[in-house]
Amino acid sequence: MGLTLLGRCSWLSLRFYLFLFVLLAKQPVSRAQQSETPAHALATRAPDLSELILWEQTVNEKIENTDEFATIKKIRLPEAYRPESQKVFPLWTVEVPEERIQLFQTGPTPEDRVFVKRNGKRFVKFYVHPKSEKLFRKYLPDAKWSSGLDAAATSSYRSLLAWDRKNPLERPFGVKVSLDAEIGQVWRVLKKDQIETSAAMSAWLNSVDRKTWEKRGALFMDEPVNAFLKGPDLGFSFREYPHPPKGRHLVPLFSYYSKRANNKEPLIVEALRNSGEDARSWVDKNIIEPQTRHYTRMLIEEGVAGVPHEQNVLVEVASKGEPTGRFMYRDLGGFSIDAEMRSAAKKNLSFVPQEVSLDSILLKGDSLEGARTYLIDSNFYAMRKSLEKHFPEITEKWILERFREHIRANAPELRIKKGAKERDLTVAFKVRAKKSNCEKMFAEWKDPGAQL
Repeated sequence: MGLTLLGRCSWLSLRFYLFLFVLLAKQPVSRAQQSETPAHALATRAPDLSELILWEQTVNEKIENTDEFATIKKIRLPEAYRPESQKVFPLWTVEVPEERIQLFQTGPTPEDRVFVKRNGKRFVKFYVHPKSEKLFRKYLPDAKWSSGLDAAATSSYRSLLAWDRKNPLERPFGVKVSLDAEIGQVWRVLKKDQIETSAAMSAWLNSVDRKTWEKRGALFMDEPVNAFLKGPDLGFSFREYPHPPKGRHLVPLFSYYSKRANNKEPLIVEALRNSGEDARSWVDKNIIEPQTRHYTRMLIEEGVAGVPHEQNVLVEVASKGEPTGRFMYRDLGGFSIDAEMRSAAKKNLSFVPQEVSLDSILLKGDSLEGARTYLIDSNFYAMRKSLEKHFPEITEKWILERFREHIRANAPELRIKKGAKERDLTVAFKVRAKKSNCEKMFAEWKDPGAQL
């Protein structure tokens, strides 16, 4: 492929060895953990995921816009659980009685990945990060704990790829878990509202025509199983990792924008240079326009706002790194519903599970401002910084102009004039929002049989 990455003992001694034996028995270490990187462990199981996790763990310059975002400085997490360490570690599976779990199944998932039957009773498989074992042992002291899975962190500390250690034929799966650690002064557990959001947005995703979105170049990483333990209200989410088409590869945008091993230039630079095209035309066509179009149409047609910063978007590329026009959006737990835009689109909330609180999923703030924050100030900022040395014509001003124009062009319903400024876009979206009837939409969701 063209994508390179690079005798006798005293009583005290006996007590010590007994203590060490018990300690090691509680913290099993797999053979893979001792000798293999995640990429090696996955090479024969799922070559595409082996390649993906190598990008996730090793090609990340962490290009940050420090004027808009706070840099994460404090990371209270052992090195073995950090992506850059490229370590494999065991993942706990805990068998919990169904009645103690709030479970959302919104998409197809193998039953044996979710449930286990024992003594005629069904239990939910609850996935626990080794760093969170102490936290969950308090709530599940009598549950059956097992560690037959190996796992590794992706670019996000709590988002893992996991696989059955003894079954090399089973495809690995993604799981976002509660992490009992402070990273950037935030406790990184997965809370009830995040789990409910993920469940609701998975339900939305499975209610729309995904093939239509795929034809537009927008793919989504589903999270078809979400669960939290009642009481602490903490849990996990599954993530679906579909196979890319033959000859295609998924690359996280932060990796696409980062220098590779041995200081090799970013893949985006190589692809742009190899294209022979005008730099501005290439960047606009392959990066700015499709992502801005996807965000705009999702908002207008569905009232759904994503979080398309460079960690949450994967670009599909061909063998030499050239974009195919398709992007995969992940982290449904970060998505939200703009109630006014959804109502204005004459859509309802029937997809939302009744167990979900609307407070968890409704957008708090301005969805258009979200586009600016995650695309302009994060995603396209990182792109610009990776290109500026080689293609100085890719300026902040030019990017902003193209962003505004693509919002205008992809929102014909709003009748925005050419050359629209930020204020014009904001006003146009507010005018559309006035056509909404959120109260009716909310009432219908609470009581689908009501006559309104």
